[in-house]
Amino acid sequence: MTPSPASPTGATLHGRYVLGEPLDTDATGSTHPARDLVEDRSVAVTVLHPGLAADPAAEHEFLGRARLLASVTHPGLARVLDQGRDGGLVYAVTEHVEGEPVAGGGQSARHTPRTALSVAADVLSALQALHSAGTVHGGLRADCVRLGGDGRARVARLPMLLGAPGAAAPETRADVYAVGALLYALLVGVSATRDDRPLRPSSAVPGLPPDVDMLVAGATDPNPRYRPRDAGQYLALVERVLRSLPGGAAAPAPAAAVPTGPDTAAVTAVLDAGAPGAQAARPDTRESDPVVAEPAREDSRRRLPVLLGAGALAALLVGAVVWALLPDTGDDPGTAGSARPSPARSTASPSEESDPDPSTSADDAVLTPHTIGLDRAEAVALLESLGLEARIVERPSDAAPAGTVVDQDVPSGEPAPEDGVVTLTVSSGPAEDESPDAGADADDTAGTDPDSDPGPLPGPDAGTEDGPGPDRDNPGRGNGNGNGLGNGNP
Repeated sequence: MTPSPASPTGATLHGRYVLGEPLDTDATGSTHPARDLVEDRSVAVTVLHPGLAADPAAEHEFLGRARLLASVTHPGLARVLDQGRDGGLVYAVTEHVEGEPVAGGGQSARHTPRTALSVAADVLSALQALHSAGTVHGGLRADCVRLGGDGRARVARLPMLLGAPGAAAPETRADVYAVGALLYALLVGVSATRDDRPLRPSSAVPGLPPDVDMLVAGATDPNPRYRPRDAGQYLALVERVLRSLPGGAAAPAPAAAVPTGPDTAAVTAVLDAGAPGAQAARPDTRESDPVVAEPAREDSRRRLPVLLGAGALAALLVGAVVWALLPDTGDDPGTAGSARPSPARSTASPSEESDPDPSTSADDAVLTPHTIGLDRAEAVALLESLGLEARIVERPSDAAPAGTVVDQDVPSGEPAPEDGVVTLTVSSGPAEDESPDAGADADDTAGTDPDSDPGPLPGPDAGTEDGPGPDRDNPGRGNGNGNGLGNGNP
């Protein structure tokens, strides 16, 4: 039947997709469950709002995004299967994703940190595919993510129009914020409302690991500059924290399969030689097959001289190569100790050279928490809980109340410095206007050598900040303090 732009429900698009009641509706259109009569399967159909469907620019943007999304394939993303226009309806068809929404409501909907981070990692992996393709999701919510029977999370819905036609698309950090808000909902059991401060699930669920709290706070900072730049960077942080949780080590590799066949019992007996009864299980091949065993020993005795000769020749060749590779230090004995050893002389194994101290691997590094927006005492306590030390620097700020952390020298989520010291810049409150006398005193003393004569005060011919000093024959350069004293050599 011919679809009606005013009521897509019940319409059949191109004689193939039968639309049901809308699942979701917003200013850009509606999403409907549908039946694909050709493939005999369930799908989801997003229909552009009738008012926008009449706009050629909006139709072009809608269908263009649908084609772009169709080119992105990832197991965690619903596939875009088709798009087009039928009469007054512009539509896109996506795969129907089975499963339950990952976040509901109430305390019963709280997830353990391990489960919450696993869901976030699945979602971020899918978003990373979008970001690598040069686009974003742009509308991620908890009800857009489904948890399948295999325990994996999948992104079930993809907006086909990002805001008003022609408007700038959201940045990748907007998706990062959405995943941080999703993590908060999974850990706390309720969805978060957007705030002017980072979200901290530990305020509702005491006892959460500090690294987990930091992951949410770092992703939901109101200033996008302080968030991870994209899904890939945030995924790396989530996976690192996930591995640090109790039981987060990778599962050991499965044991090698035991070959089947006539010799299986003998191989099993060798692998289990230390177990009780192993000697009884090992068959005696000397009695069972003496004809085969004896020629083998005889043949090895014949080949022994040949093998010894070959080994001696190989040793000579190796010695010659090593001698050739040794550095020529000449007759100066003092250079022998300073010469760099040749790789051929190294006695360390490759694993020892590449990782001399496994205990210092990146996975074990302490991650710097997000402290911007916290008060001074809270930020110091957070750092100390991770075994880190805070160095405080104060500066005036008209935007932040006194005692609030406004910056940190190590970005959140990055490994902490080796000395464990993180410098926090704390607001000292609004800047106070200095009196003219105080400014003059500062100008008189700044940038001068306390052991030298500062010379006369600058007169009307004094240089500017970057201009020449008062000595026209020896202008020098300004010292940047506004007092006009040249810093050139006399």
